[in-house]
Amino acid sequence: RTVATLAARADALHVGGERDRALEYLLHQNLFGAYPVDGDRAAAYALKAAREAKRATSWLLTDEAYEAELTDAVRRWVADDEYDAAMRDLVDRTLEPARINSLAAKVLTLTVPGVPDLYQGSELWTDGLVDPDNRRPVDFELRRKLLADGAVTDGPLVLDDEGSAKLQVVRTALALRRRHPAAFGADGGYEPLRATGAANDHVVAFVRGGRV
Repeated sequence: RTVATLAARADALHVGGERDRALEYLLHQNLFGAYPVDGDRAAAYALKAAREAKRATSWLLTDEAYEAELTDAVRRWVADDEYDAAMRDLVDRTLEPARINSLAAKVLTLTVPGVPDLYQGSELWTDGLVDPDNRRPVDFELRRKLLADGAVTDGPLVLDDEGSAKLQVVRTALALRRRHPAAFGADGGYEPLRATGAANDHVVAFVRGGRV
């Protein structure tokens, strides 16, 4: 329903020129994931996404007219009250489960086989899009402060906009790897655990190295 509303607003705000519906769907998704996004950030992301899709324009064969209309359209979207209201409603309804999924994904990133990768600054909630958006300055002082204050483990941490819940997950997982290096090494086992109960299809669980 929300996607239909966003697409309808895109239709209403369209002023002519070629359109790529699949690209627009991608843009709606990413504007949701990084909400709120200002016009310049949204336009920069749309331009790169369109060039890399190579459907109507590309890095080597740019269609300046198409690119101008696309970036102008995206700026109209994010400045439109109805579009913004629909996006904000979706964000409000999905914030908690989305953040829980984000934390689960981070736990998996730091514990499954392979070398764990932490993009600089991503220890807290991050709304970075593609470069250069994801190369914005990192507030290291805030991260040092949160680490020095210690993790708070009670209360609705996922609703904390500062990101202390994610920092706690990262710190705990990395400390676990340090305590049990063999379990997470090249020879560390990776065995599934089967969950039971009404919510078993929501659970991903495994043992590393026979002990973690």
